[in-house]
Amino acid sequence: MTHAVTIREMKLADVAVVAGIEAQVQQFPWSEANFRDSYLACHVMFVAEVETAVVGFMVIMMGPDVGELLLIGVDPTWQSQGVGSALLEAGEQLVRQKGREALLLEVRRSNQQAQVFYAARGYCQIGMRKNYYPVDEQQREDALLLQKDLGVE
Repeated sequence: MTHAVTIREMKLADVAVVAGIEAQVQQFPWSEANFRDSYLACHVMFVAEVETAVVGFMVIMMGPDVGELLLIGVDPTWQSQGVGSALLEAGEQLVRQKGREALLLEVRRSNQQAQVFYAARGYCQIGMRKNYYPVDEQQREDALLLQKDLGVE
């Protein structure tokens, strides 16, 4: 990574940019309204900035004992440059600080790149959710349920 990445809490003013990144990286993206609703629901929301440009984001929902990574996305021009890793590390740190024992997430069975990314960061498959993700109007795809133990007792 040649540029410094800064992670900060997302602001309501970031919603349009974040939704734009989401639209580039997801087949069925969240809308601006979805992001606003998540923000108003007090989900943990971070953005990654390089200089002053938002280049990535993350949304975590806190459960009573674990955090669940709902979304993470990085602008395609900034992928494979450490932005996703910086976001994930910041999310793990916050989940750990809040006393949650693990971070959970789902990933499409077909998304090999994401599976390699998470495995390299200590995430293990703990289950599967059948027909979780839409592929098109008639087909659905399984989600692999991954978890990382954060060492909180």
